[in-house]
Amino acid sequence: MLAESAFFLAYLVFSSPTSKLIETIGYKRTMVVSLFIQVVGCLLFVPAAKLVSFPLFLTAVFVVGAGVTALQTSANPYVSILGPEGTASIRLNLAQASTPLAERLHPSSPALTSSPTSVPTPPRRQLLKPCASLIF
Repeated sequence: MLAESAFFLAYLVFSSPTSKLIETIGYKRTMVVSLFIQVVGCLLFVPAAKLVSFPLFLTAVFVVGAGVTALQTSANPYVSILGPEGTASIRLNLAQASTPLAERLHPSSPALTSSPTSVPTPPRRQLLKPCASLIF
């Protein structure tokens, strides 16, 4: 419960500052900055695990949430201005619809990018099952 609260509290706290950041440096640079914020948040999980510190873990979740907030705040309007105004909702829907597909394929990506000449071992076969269910 606290982890979800820390993540979604970032939406409340960083929505307005992100809009000011977009005004200052633009959509593209804000998206890059937001990805770096997410990287910092992910790197904070390492000391949180080594120190076994729940407050530091919550801080890492909050920082990742801040990065996601900045990314969504900058990416959604950017996608809508990329083409004609009449098709903006279609572009936004396609962008949002591709997220579950990417989430489904992500765990399988190491197995798909490994050497094609190697025979899949049983653990690698398990990684390939989600992809197989999408294709067949």
